[in-house]
Amino acid sequence: MFRFSLSKLVSLLLVSSLFVGCDHKLSESSGKINEIQVITDELISESQKTAIDSISQTVSLYGLNEPFFESLTFIKPDFAKLPSGKNLIVILNITSQVMKERFIDIFSNRVILTVQKNNSPVVIKKENLFYKNQTVWFVLYSSPAQIENFLKGKFLNLLENIRDDGIKISLNTEHKSEYEKALSDSVKSITGITIRIPLGFQAVTTVKSGSNLLFRRGVGTKTEEWIIIAELAQSQNLKDSTERANLRDKILEQMILYTDGSVMKTGKVIIDKSDINYFRGDWITSPYPMAGLYTAKILKTNGKTYFVEGGIYSPGRSKVLNLLRLENMLRAIR
Repeated sequence: MFRFSLSKLVSLLLVSSLFVGCDHKLSESSGKINEIQVITDELISESQKTAIDSISQTVSLYGLNEPFFESLTFIKPDFAKLPSGKNLIVILNITSQVMKERFIDIFSNRVILTVQKNNSPVVIKKENLFYKNQTVWFVLYSSPAQIENFLKGKFLNLLENIRDDGIKISLNTEHKSEYEKALSDSVKSITGITIRIPLGFQAVTTVKSGSNLLFRRGVGTKTEEWIIIAELAQSQNLKDSTERANLRDKILEQMILYTDGSVMKTGKVIIDKSDINYFRGDWITSPYPMAGLYTAKILKTNGKTYFVEGGIYSPGRSKVLNLLRLENMLRAIR
């Protein structure tokens, strides 16, 4: 569902033997998969740091405008302790003071010689170097022109690789999470659908919902989420984005009711090219303006067709991880 990008770094080195060994027991990393910490040497200018931050805001999930990365934090060179976030980028000139004082012992002579000979920075990815489940990306360069060109070109590819790694981690860990077993079992008994409804969701009945199922979490809080399961007519044509938007609007008008009379309308409909049963996008309400994201699946099972959606309303907050968790739920449906 929504394939990862195939972006690659020309100078990417993945050979662990290029590092000096590290056998001590590691502490667990902290933070989220969509947060980045950055260490730079004293030669990186403030304008280059601004460029790094700006570029990070251009990386998103396929088809959506919301930035994937919730935060990018620069760590001062005189740090007392190495940062423990899930993603750490270390940008170093091999002759810089920070390199000599903090990192030179990490690399073998072969790495340093490679950087000196290269016409562009060398990017090295290392997992579990400083902390368990932390990925460190070293960007090693030997001249100001090299790093300037890298930031204008390949740095975006590096961020896309970090995003794709984060999505893979999300996919590998979410199926192990606890879930609302009683609610999930009730869905199975009513529809025959095997689903793992995440913790915190509760069943809701609305005046117009009929036989459709609605589950909500966080009602009245800063982050609200919902899951909808609605049976569809077999004859509906859902290959077209417009058809899917119209279908979603009709279902959501029945399921999500606003006390001020507002109505939710679908904005983008991004169909997964690898599996057209999946699609995601955004929504907005009127006349009172609210907006959010959704992810949906057209499911055919037991001779019936269902529309299954996970939706999010979380104004002013990152919704990326919420969306990924809901997409992982849809992926696991049987």
